[in-house]
Amino acid sequence: LLLLFSFPLIFPFSLFCEKKKKRIACMERGGEIEAFSLLREPSSWMLRRDVYSFVAIYPLMLYVCFHFVHQWQLSMLLFGASIILHVVVFLFSSWSVKAKAFLRFNSTKSLEKATHVIAHPNDTTLKSEICEIDHSGVKSNGDEANKHVQVPPSILFQQLRYLLSEDDGTVSCDLATYPNHLSLDDYCNSTGNSSEEVALKGILFGLNEINIPPTTFSELYIQQITAPLFVFQVFCMILYTLDEYWYYSIFTMVMLLFIERQTALQRQKNLDEMRKVKPPYPIRSYRDGKWNWMQSDELVPGDIVSLTRPKQHDECVPADCILLAGGCVVNEAMLTGEATPLRKVALDERQASEGSVSFATLPGVKAHCLFAGTKIVQTTAVRKDRNLRPSDTGCLCYIVRTGFATQEGTLVRTFMSSREQATANTKETLIIIFFLLLFALFAAGHVFKKGMEDGRPLHKLIIECLLIITAVIPPELPLQLSLAVTNALKAMSSKAIRITCIEPFRIPMAGRADVVCFDKTGTLTEDRVEFQGLAIPLHLDDDDAKTGGNDSQDADAENDEDDDED
Repeated sequence: LLLLFSFPLIFPFSLFCEKKKKRIACMERGGEIEAFSLLREPSSWMLRRDVYSFVAIYPLMLYVCFHFVHQWQLSMLLFGASIILHVVVFLFSSWSVKAKAFLRFNSTKSLEKATHVIAHPNDTTLKSEICEIDHSGVKSNGDEANKHVQVPPSILFQQLRYLLSEDDGTVSCDLATYPNHLSLDDYCNSTGNSSEEVALKGILFGLNEINIPPTTFSELYIQQITAPLFVFQVFCMILYTLDEYWYYSIFTMVMLLFIERQTALQRQKNLDEMRKVKPPYPIRSYRDGKWNWMQSDELVPGDIVSLTRPKQHDECVPADCILLAGGCVVNEAMLTGEATPLRKVALDERQASEGSVSFATLPGVKAHCLFAGTKIVQTTAVRKDRNLRPSDTGCLCYIVRTGFATQEGTLVRTFMSSREQATANTKETLIIIFFLLLFALFAAGHVFKKGMEDGRPLHKLIIECLLIITAVIPPELPLQLSLAVTNALKAMSSKAIRITCIEPFRIPMAGRADVVCFDKTGTLTEDRVEFQGLAIPLHLDDDDAKTGGNDSQDADAENDEDDDED
């Protein structure tokens, strides 16, 4: 009966996936989006598929129990099974993005009617997302002179803004364009942004900051206890409880809840360490024909700024930019791992011979670029005969990318948007479980047949058969796995190791690794030395202390020479 009732959900879901594949092919995409589909959220939560489907199932189940089932134990078992099925279907929305799109949204072809977009990245290591469409169109920027700005419908995917448009039934999704493909003349002759341009770019690109959204303990704990393995463990404990194993079930559940709590606390601690936000600092920018002081998080693409050697140690290059004039020496150890300072070349030196050439096609463009997060070691002032030059000794730069679009922001987005499940051995695991399930089904069928011949209660036989089937995965496995992951997190976060792990589900996968490749230590070291203390040997006698221990060193050297001769 449960399989029959769930068929109306499973069959349309498969058709939905096939229909999506056909519709995705006719839609254009850009940036990091491989494919996308338009969705429309129902006007009421009662119209969701995971709600109204069970509105018909529960009355049907009650009708079957009262008219065809004569044992109250079996009736309660069937009604409880329908509730468990409803919970599993509801949790599918948090386990799968496609399932969430099917259960909670309706598909549509019109951009005007769509409220959300399911976007699939072109990088398989990243996860798909359901993004809300911003249909506001007109936004207020807070400036009285330019109170309203026209903005097309857009979505925020992987912390980047994508613009949506519809032409002849074809919906396109394009990344908000950054000024990184202009010619050399356009960069060198630029005079910065106007107030209108700053208002529009501020809405499209947002603030120039890399801020990881905070995650509370309750959110992390709910993620832990709604994982598929934990839900399976809860189902097994319910079966053991029905089979009168009360103490074992209660003890196991308490242990699981406690261990998952410790894992959630450790994850929150690691995420808080990663969320250390760099405070903005004052910077000189050329806007509306004059130099002004502003905060670094207010920069937008197209701004002209003056970069100088930082006064504080934590001040870095605020955004990805192009060096227009002057000289600059930077330390890119944060990106490349090399602590050797690099000299950047101004774009003015190539403008005379290659002014009409696109910057993206130039060979060795990195020699003209300064990347966010790197540190400036030294700067050279702009020559005095240049029309646009700062009044200080800083170098002149053109802002190209800000926020999460920078090289530093790309690294942060990589681990923020990574898949929440490790699938390296999914195929092997499914094959093993399939063969074990065949034996379990055969054993359960044999027990059910013999039990019916002996006249045993039907509800007892169903519980025993379910226990045999669930024994394919040992009941203690989730508990042992959670305990092992918690101990691993605790060991890695100790003072002797200090390894930050934000994805604990990958820890069991490390046990399958045969070869581990490490990068050089440049990413972990800096080009400076801090004095920690002075170690004085206390075992030397007075004679050695006066002579500096030379006699003992000579004796050791003679012994070493004798050993070499031997």
